[in-house]
Amino acid sequence: LALLHDRLLALARRSLGASADLTVLVKETWEGVADELLALARPSQTDLIIVGTHHQPGLLHWLSEPIARNLLHRSEASLLCLPSSP
Repeated sequence: LALLHDRLLALARRSLGASADLTVLVKETWEGVADELLALARPSQTDLIIVGTHHQPGLLHWLSEPIARNLLHRSEASLLCLPSSP
């Protein structure tokens, strides 16, 4: 997770400028992801939440938690959804 954090922080600084005031948080979780992200974002006045998306075929689609959709409807922060590679 530390390597992912460092890479995301470097990418954000290259994109937004080295002097940008930003914090990158990488956290591993498997249940209640949308609730946990919203709980982290609200007190810190988060401007942007970035999440990956993927398409689950068939029954897996109905059994999996629609994290991006859940955040889209509940988050006060802007949301950027990045699709997975094919």
